[in-house]
Amino acid sequence: MRRTRRWKWSAKTILIAACVGSGVVHAGLIVVLERIRIAAPKPRLVDAPATQLTLAPAPDLKPAPPQTPTPKQPKPAPPKPEPPKPEPPKPETPKPAPAPDSLLASKPVAKAPQPTAKAAAPASAPAAAPPVPPESESPPPPAVASFAGVQGVRARHIVYVMDGSAAMVTTLPFVEEELIHSISRLDASQSFEVIVFRDPPEAKSGQPLPAIERFSSSGYTQAAPGVRQRVENWVQGIRPAGSSVPLDGLREGLALHPDLIFLLTCSIPRSQAGTWGEGNAATLAALDKLNPPDDLGRRPTVIKTVQLLADDPTGLLQSIAAIHGDGPGSYRVLTLEDLKGQ
Repeated sequence: MRRTRRWKWSAKTILIAACVGSGVVHAGLIVVLERIRIAAPKPRLVDAPATQLTLAPAPDLKPAPPQTPTPKQPKPAPPKPEPPKPEPPKPETPKPAPAPDSLLASKPVAKAPQPTAKAAAPASAPAAAPPVPPESESPPPPAVASFAGVQGVRARHIVYVMDGSAAMVTTLPFVEEELIHSISRLDASQSFEVIVFRDPPEAKSGQPLPAIERFSSSGYTQAAPGVRQRVENWVQGIRPAGSSVPLDGLREGLALHPDLIFLLTCSIPRSQAGTWGEGNAATLAALDKLNPPDDLGRRPTVIKTVQLLADDPTGLLQSIAAIHGDGPGSYRVLTLEDLKGQ
């Protein structure tokens, strides 16, 4: 009997314990199920619903407000390039004050720092165009030289070779006047020289006359406005004497390498009997060496000849003008009537 009671008691106890345990387990399951929420489905490539189990409370998800499309703003116009800024002037290096001799001897003077390279222009500014150099202007051509009615060329260096023999006594005032007028018509870009030639006689007393007289001993004289009076004073001191030897005067003039020579002389029979110096052939041969032609027949110096009172009976002046001139009009005769009409 005692064993049967003990076994019944034990079965009852076990049943009660099982019921209590089952209730506790179910209560726990209920609590767990209370916390489980179904998560919002996420879009996927398949149509199967997706659930997510979580123990955290579900957040409040509010739908996002619809976005209104913003109007497109017009693109701003590109900024205009700024004009190039002028480069700042270079800073002047201040000169150090002079120090006493004792300081200069004991302490070396430090040199002022040289300014570095110029600051670079901003990248946005366009590069300035280089300045256009001014066009070089050629000097105007010289004036046309003329003497005693003979037209010359546009020469920059002119030599007047004048006869100073005794045959020029009556015509020398006219020659002086024509020489001054010719020099007055030159411009400042031209230079001139005056040479007087003669074969002087033996001096009986005093100093003999020179065979060659020149206005300037140093070469050419510029045709400045104030030079006219100097030429006039110099020409008035010329004393005609002796015979005429034009080759010596031409040799002196060609040594200056001028562009133009005016040769002025008087009729040969009044100063010498029929010939000039060594004769026409020797004179022309010497001139051909002094003023030789180039391959085209052009000579360095143009020689114009003027004969006073009468035509040259020897034909030498005509030959000089034909060989060394620049065409017709390189030789002219001025008669007494022409001199009176001047």
